[in-house]
Amino acid sequence: MTMRRAAGLLLGLLAGLAAVPAQAAEPVLSLTVSQRWETQPQPGAWSPYVVTVKDEGGADFTGDIFLVPRQGRFNGTATPWPTYQARVTLGRGTQRSVLIYALEAPSGYRAELHDLTGRVLATAELQSLGRSVIALGILSD
Repeated sequence: MTMRRAAGLLLGLLAGLAAVPAQAAEPVLSLTVSQRWETQPQPGAWSPYVVTVKDEGGADFTGDIFLVPRQGRFNGTATPWPTYQARVTLGRGTQRSVLIYALEAPSGYRAELHDLTGRVLATAELQSLGRSVIALGILSD
């Protein structure tokens, strides 16, 4: 009788394990954004942004990178500035950089990484660039 009980318990345990769905490893992602030429962007001019995604987790990742205009004091809630999107696919342990040319918004852009369901997984802000300075010298006698 104990042999049957042990066999029944083992079968019940195996059936219970089969009923539990296997959990996929979540990707561990990091996101950075920079301006390619590292110059002070001028609103209305085209600026190249480099967005880098790094997958440090145990699973592959496919999603979308968005460049979203930041809301400033003067551009209100509905801005005419476009949002840019690029699809990215990464193998685990790899990174990929995407170059996006954007029509510069007055307050700049932030980067967002979305999964295929639209959920925001990471955001990155452009680091503030120092003002460009031009040295001017006048030589006279």
